[in-house]
Amino acid sequence: MTFPIAVLISGKGSNLHAILEAIAQGNCRATVCCVISDRDYAPGLQLAQSRGIPTRVVKPKDHPN
Repeated sequence: MTFPIAVLISGKGSNLHAILEAIAQGNCRATVCCVISDRDYAPGLQLAQSRGIPTRVVKPKDHPN
């Protein structure tokens, strides 16, 4: 059984990369179902997209409450 997870990033996606590597090596029973960033230029979004993982950008300034 794998667990679906969303990963929050704000930059390069180094933690995302580590999670994906752990999954690939069988050390983490998860599936990354989406990656969410607060920055539309975050390089980690490209990493996710290159692996076919859906991405979203949610900017705090667009949601003042």
